[in-house]
Amino acid sequence: MLTYIEDLYTSVGEDRDYYFIINKNSMVFSVMGENGTESKLLKKYLKENLSDVFNLSFTWTNALLTLNTKKKHPSPEELEFYAIQIIDFFISESIRQVCQISLEPEDIKIYRINNDVLILSHEVYLEEKVNAENFYDRSGNRLNTYLKIIGVAILLGFGWFLVSQMGYIVYLISVAMVAASYHIFEKNSGRPTKTDSFLIFLINFCAITLSEYLSMAYKFYKVFDKQISFSKILSTVMPYAFTDSEILWSYIANVGIGSLALIIVAFYFAKSAAKDQNKMYVAYPIVVDDYQG
Repeated sequence: MLTYIEDLYTSVGEDRDYYFIINKNSMVFSVMGENGTESKLLKKYLKENLSDVFNLSFTWTNALLTLNTKKKHPSPEELEFYAIQIIDFFISESIRQVCQISLEPEDIKIYRINNDVLILSHEVYLEEKVNAENFYDRSGNRLNTYLKIIGVAILLGFGWFLVSQMGYIVYLISVAMVAASYHIFEKNSGRPTKTDSFLIFLINFCAITLSEYLSMAYKFYKVFDKQISFSKILSTVMPYAFTDSEILWSYIANVGIGSLALIIVAFYFAKSAAKDQNKMYVAYPIVVDDYQG
């Protein structure tokens, strides 16, 4: 039977059962249902008891809580150690006072997926396969993610401006822009949708367009031996310069080649993401010998 993340969300909301997902960089689990006060108390308790294992800058979405492990790439054995700590945490009397969790040690099963992913699950969620998309969900705030992408685009746009005199090497900036954008998005907000991919392209395209405009303006600034202010070059000389078809087509060509590089790299990342999302992982049980907490 295949289990998709939407089904898990629905089940969590209706039955208040609890399940856990751990991957290489983070742990995701549902414990709070719809009770806001309960979730605040739980966050406070987590900070007091698990701050040595996790960076607790977590966000809530769809009744899921994500914690990032302090070690970037823990081994399967270390993940199993984290799993046992979480089991200890959720069957302790103190957490029962914070949240009405009816979870006993015998209800918990641990699964390892492809040697590097664990699932701790209430028995109702023990399925043969799970959707790979579960393990790429970071659920970060999208606005913060896009602000970071805009910041990197501006920074690399300045790089475009600096290396614009160096010929074709300037187009590598386009590749760096989109690669950095996708890395930031996946790290903070999971796999980008088609809309996200379009917005990432648009942000970088605007950065390239503006950077090339500034670059050409600076060339005129040097031609006039810096006798005319740069602001006047931007406001008066450049619009007039674009009436010259040779200058205009040179601008269009540079922006166009940079945009083409953006599209090619973006297509590669989008195709890679789709391939990962379609992959199904088989879960194998790990035996925890008579674990009693």
